[in-house]
Amino acid sequence: MSVDPSDASMESSERQRLKSEYVAIFQLAQNDPSGFLLQKAKEYKKRLNKKNPNAFESAADAQDFWNRALRENEFWSSLQVSEQVAATNLADPTMAGEVEAQIGDKRLAIESRAAQIGVELSEETLVALSDQAYRENWGSLDIETALQSQVDEQLAASEDNLGFTGSLGAAASELSAWSRRNGLEISQADADTLLSSVSFQKMTLDEVKSQLRGQYMVGAYPAWAEQIQQGFDVYDLSAPYRGLAQRMLGRTDISMADPIMKKMMQYQDESGSWRARPL
Repeated sequence: MSVDPSDASMESSERQRLKSEYVAIFQLAQNDPSGFLLQKAKEYKKRLNKKNPNAFESAADAQDFWNRALRENEFWSSLQVSEQVAATNLADPTMAGEVEAQIGDKRLAIESRAAQIGVELSEETLVALSDQAYRENWGSLDIETALQSQVDEQLAASEDNLGFTGSLGAAASELSAWSRRNGLEISQADADTLLSSVSFQKMTLDEVKSQLRGQYMVGAYPAWAEQIQQGFDVYDLSAPYRGLAQRMLGRTDISMADPIMKKMMQYQDESGSWRARPL
């Protein structure tokens, strides 16, 4: 029986192409912790040899074998479609340039948003986040989520929440000054949570102050609860009392943290209710 030389040549060229593409298949198979894909990749390579009794008859036959292996693999099936595409591209040497460019775009987006917020990222963290962003095809919301975790970690590690830049630094500086002016000792956990919310625009600084007035200020100055709940700061309400205290004591450094201010501004009547003390 005669064989058409063009068919034989085409079959040979197909095999050569599949052999050249095997590098990508082998690289991809190494991602599977179970070793199943690696085993299938080795079988794939053997079947590229035309002397093998089970040699692939065509490129479509080879592609069908590998696609079936992927479908049967638990690791591969657990990935999102975007993760499968990314893993395939990362394993393909011919896609190296494009992959590098796309990872670079993700890195730029992460760096830019981190700078706006004011969170510092080490090179190691930035590389890891950029790689994950490419693999999982992050959008802006995914970047926000990842950076909020970084902000929360850095706030928890900071004793005074100062030294930050960007929107986080501005919020931390203003909140610290406002708290100090009103004599409030805000817990580190509350301050961290609220600053994180402001940095990611989940709350405004005015909303944070309103929450802290109800959470801290009203408890410290119950006689002035109505005015405080209307949005007044105890520092402003205390102005005439501070002036009187400064004249009586000959001091100009009386702050809202001084116990004398609570005694001057309020008292408990016979029923135990708190009343604003008349000047």
